[in-house]
Amino acid sequence: MKKYKVAIIGATGFTGVELISILSSHPAFDVTIATARRDAGAFLSDIYPALKGTKADIVLTPVEELNPSKVDIVFLAVPHTSAMGIAEKLLRSHVTVIDLSADFRLKDPQVYQSWYGVAHLAPALLEQAVYALPELTPHEKISSAKLLSCPGCYPTATALAAAPLLGSPSFGADASLIVDAKSGVSGAGRPACATTHYCAIDESVSAYKAAMHQHTPEIEQMLSSVARREVAVTFVPHLIPMKRGLLSTVYIPCHTGTTAQGVYHRYASAYKDKPFVTVLELGQQPRTASVTGSNHAHIGIAYDARTDTAIVTCAIDNLGKGASAQAIQVANISKGIPQTTGLETYRSIV
Repeated sequence: MKKYKVAIIGATGFTGVELISILSSHPAFDVTIATARRDAGAFLSDIYPALKGTKADIVLTPVEELNPSKVDIVFLAVPHTSAMGIAEKLLRSHVTVIDLSADFRLKDPQVYQSWYGVAHLAPALLEQAVYALPELTPHEKISSAKLLSCPGCYPTATALAAAPLLGSPSFGADASLIVDAKSGVSGAGRPACATTHYCAIDESVSAYKAAMHQHTPEIEQMLSSVARREVAVTFVPHLIPMKRGLLSTVYIPCHTGTTAQGVYHRYASAYKDKPFVTVLELGQQPRTASVTGSNHAHIGIAYDARTDTAIVTCAIDNLGKGASAQAIQVANISKGIPQTTGLETYRSIV
C-alpha cells in the first residue's frame, strides 16, 4: 500500500488529537508534522497524558514550520473562520486539503458572512471545494478534488437521517423539516466557557441557538441538493451532560398512505452498501453509547400514521463520524484506498 505523508494543523484541539490518535495506526497515512500555536515544542502527551508511550505522542511544531511541499495531505483542524486564510497557500503546493471547519461548506459567501459574522477571505475557492459526506457525495467527486470540506457533526447526522426520504414520492412537495438534535459537550471544542464548563452542564440539558445555529444553512444546502428543491429546516440543538455523542431526530412530513415498512425499506436499500451506516430494525432506536469512539452511524425509524410523519433518528459520535474519523474516511476515498481503512477500530482520547 502506498504511503502518504500527512500534516495536521491544529493538533491540540479535540478534532486534531482525534485525527492523530486514529492515524497513528493507519497503514497508509503517516503523520509527519503536527502544528500548534500555544503548545509548540511540547509533546502531545503533555496535553493528553493518555498518549504517553504511543506512536501518536509527537512533538508539536509552530505552523510556520510547515512546508506543504513535503507532505501529501493536510488536515485543517482549526476553528471556524481560520481555515479560509490558510487553504489557498496550501493548495498552491498541490497538496490535498481536508478541512474540518465550516469555511468551505457553504457555496454562497454572503450566506457564510450572515451566519458566521465575517466576510469570506477566499470566495473563489468555494466553488472548487467539494462537500464530502461519503454516503451522499459521489466518490469520484471526492477523489478528483484537492479541497475537501467535511460536514459538521449536526449536518452529518441530520443528512443521513433525512436524505433517503427527500427524493421519495412520500415526501410532501412543500414540506419543511423539524430537526431536534442533542450533542455532548466536546462539540463545543476544547476551550471552556461559562456555558460549557462542568458546573454549567452537569445534571442539566438545555437548548441553545434555537432557530439561529450556524449549521442551519449547511443542513438546508445539503438536503436541498438531495431533494432537488429548496428544503427549509427548523433546527434546535441541545447540549447534554456527556463528553461525546450526538443524536439527531428529524420529523419528515409524508403523504397519506406512507407506512413504517415502506420507510424502513427505503432506508435499508439506500444504505445497504454503506459500511458505516446501520439501519436498525423497526421498533429499535439508536443509542449514542453504541457508536461512541467509532465512525459508525445508527439509524432508527418510526412512523406516526395519525400525523403522517416519519420520525428518523441518527446516532453518531460527534468527534468520530461527526468530525475526525469521517475526515479520514474522506482521505481514504480521495487517495483510492478502501474507505474503511484504519477506521474499523480505534482508540478515543477525549
